[in-house]
Amino acid sequence: MNLPKILHPVFEVEVPSTKEKIKMRPMLVREEKILLMAREGDEKEDIISAIKQVVNNCLETEIDLDKIALVDVEYLFLRLRSMSVSNTTKVSYIDNDERTTNINNGDEPEKAAAKATYTFDVDFDKVVVKFPEKMETDIKVSDKVSIVMRYPPASLYSNKEFLASEGQKLVDILVSESIDKIYDGKDITDVAATKKPDKDLNEWLSNLDIKTYDKIRTFLNDLPTLSYDINYTNKNGKEVTIKLTTLNDFFMLA
Repeated sequence: MNLPKILHPVFEVEVPSTKEKIKMRPMLVREEKILLMAREGDEKEDIISAIKQVVNNCLETEIDLDKIALVDVEYLFLRLRSMSVSNTTKVSYIDNDERTTNINNGDEPEKAAAKATYTFDVDFDKVVVKFPEKMETDIKVSDKVSIVMRYPPASLYSNKEFLASEGQKLVDILVSESIDKIYDGKDITDVAATKKPDKDLNEWLSNLDIKTYDKIRTFLNDLPTLSYDINYTNKNGKEVTIKLTTLNDFFMLA
C-alpha cells in the first residue's frame, strides 16, 4: 500500500545535569505499546527498562543515554509524557492525620481512609530537578589517592542485578557505578569505563576506612531528584506539603 508518510513535531529539552539542549519527538503508538506491555507484566524491572527504551526511541539528538544521570532519564520521560499525552496527571493521597481522626470518631479503617483521600492535578511542566546546594565529588583517600564521584548513570536502568537487588547488595552496586575515576598520583583509573561487576574494585572499596566510605554514602544520600510540591490544608486545619521526587510518586502515589 502506498500510505502517506507521517511527520512528527520535534521539541527541544535541556538535560538537567549537563545543561545540554537536545531534540526529541513525541511518543508514538509503538512506544505506548512498550509501556503497556511492561505495565501488564507488573514487574518493576520491566517497567524501568521500558521507560529507558521509550526515552531512547524518542531521541532525535545522538547521545549515549547510558552515560547521563538516572534523574535525567526520569525528567526526560516526564517531558515526553507532557508533550505526547498531556502535561497533567492526577495523583491521590491518603492524609494519615485526617484518617486517624476519622478512626477516633468511630469510622472503620477503610471508610476512614476513603474520607481522608485527596486527589490532585500535577503539572508536568512545573517539575524541576533539584540539585544539592553543595556536593563533594572529589573524595580524598590519602595524600596521593582520591576518588571522583559521578551521578548514578542511566545504565543502571538496564542492570538486572541492580534492579533485582536490595539492601547492602544494592548499595554496593550503586557505589561502584557512581565512581567516575580513581587518582593515584599521576595514574588515573577510569572506573566508569570498566566493565561491571569488578571484583578488584569491590575489594578495594571494602578496604577503605569508614570515614572515607561515609563521604561516599553522603554523596549518594544527597543526589539530585525530581521536585514538585503539592500544598493543601486538610479538614483538621493542618497545612500539608507532599513532595514528589520519583517517577513512582507521579504515577503511583495513590
